[in-house]
Amino acid sequence: MDLVPPSPGEVAGLNDLGGKVPVGPARRRSWVGRFLGICLLAAMVSSPAKLAAGVYQETSPTTQVQRAWLTAAFAGKKPQTIAFKQLPDAAAAAQVTLSAPASSRLAVSFTSDTPLVCTVSGSVVTTVAAGACVITASQSGSARYAPAPDVARSFLVRTGQKGQVIRFAPRGGEAVGVLVTLSASAAPGLVVSFASDTPLVCTVSGRTVTTAAPGTCTITASQGGSAVFAPAPGVARAFEVHPGRKSQTITFSQPPAAKVGAPVTLSASATSGLPVTFASDTPPVCTVSGSTAMTVTPGTCTITASQGGSARYAPATGVTQSFQVNAGRKSQTITFSQPPAAQVGAPVTLSASATSGLPVTFASDTPPVCTVSGSAVTTAAAGTCTITASQGGSARYAPATGVTQSFQVNPVASKAAGALVILLAAAVLAAAGGALVVRRLRRSRPPSAPEPIVRVVPDAGPPGLMSVHDTGTAVTHTVRIEPSPGTSITTIEEARP
Repeated sequence: MDLVPPSPGEVAGLNDLGGKVPVGPARRRSWVGRFLGICLLAAMVSSPAKLAAGVYQETSPTTQVQRAWLTAAFAGKKPQTIAFKQLPDAAAAAQVTLSAPASSRLAVSFTSDTPLVCTVSGSVVTTVAAGACVITASQSGSARYAPAPDVARSFLVRTGQKGQVIRFAPRGGEAVGVLVTLSASAAPGLVVSFASDTPLVCTVSGRTVTTAAPGTCTITASQGGSAVFAPAPGVARAFEVHPGRKSQTITFSQPPAAKVGAPVTLSASATSGLPVTFASDTPPVCTVSGSTAMTVTPGTCTITASQGGSARYAPATGVTQSFQVNAGRKSQTITFSQPPAAQVGAPVTLSASATSGLPVTFASDTPPVCTVSGSAVTTAAAGTCTITASQGGSARYAPATGVTQSFQVNPVASKAAGALVILLAAAVLAAAGGALVVRRLRRSRPPSAPEPIVRVVPDAGPPGLMSVHDTGTAVTHTVRIEPSPGTSITTIEEARP
């Protein structure tokens, strides 16, 4: 079929519309403009990503850059690219520094697509074993820049030919929940890595194995070689994991913020039901006694709750909580001197002071033994007298923690038998400057009667009484000693039948 070009002023394929359609230069430009406008409107209705994907299907670097520019243009952000130079080949067990700046000057991140051959930390690659190491550079964009196309670079990791052997000692059985530290060695200076072949039974992180369930735990030790040494053959070791103590966890409620000097009650529980202990990680700010935290200075108070386990439960992982200690009333402490021992009825003077300078009050915790009035203790009965010193605080100082002291209250020396009692009583009376008044009543007796013998017998009555029996007259006398300030009186009375 002959192809005849249309004459000027005609459009081929439009004859069926009824003849010629006059199309001048101006009209031709107008028609083309309308066509392009329709295409542009259709493109705007669809998403930029779909448009970019429909126009550019190639995967070459040039096409990726074009796609990024097109996507950025429709997203309203500036495009950016990453300049990632080809990396040189390296030996195993070496470190390679990466450099890949972005045109936006934003930070670029790196990831290893071949972690068995090489690993990445920041911008440093560590070669592990022989093979191809593939590194991808990425930049996720910002409020101003669209994400940059990822750029991948690869290089070969080579090893030497010298052989090496891994020495990996076997282990004994372990209980579930126990942490096991691994130890293996290869060629001098080379690091051995470990991997778990039974992750349901045990897992590995670095050189530490965590036993998870009963069964056989199998660990493989590897060494990928170096510039001198070839990769070492992997060595596997297995050990049994048997059921052990149950695991437990701690739930530690968040303590509220508090002012300086205010006590804070701590609350935590373990799933085992065992008691939880608390310890302060910031003793300058707060201290702990039992389940109470005492705030000392403004700052952050950090408390750790622990549970050490039992025969049935393994120790729980400690849980830490922190709360703010705000400036408030100052704290204060009490210094309480030890009272001396005393006899029943003897007064005892108490002495205590507070660091705040505020007055200290005293209270008896054992009123049957002793009572308190002001700073004086009255001993009432033999036993242990316990006194608590307190300071209730003020607008400036928080209440002080009470301080307790105890002392012994001894009974008063009771009567003794025989003449020794009379001699001791006489000595006491003479020392006290007392006067002894004795009134003796006796009946008349014959001149020839022998001299009477006086016998002192301990009395069963209250302390301070004794009986004196006159064998000459067969009369029994009762002696009572009554101490009084400055004077002591001993009275002997006749007790007649």
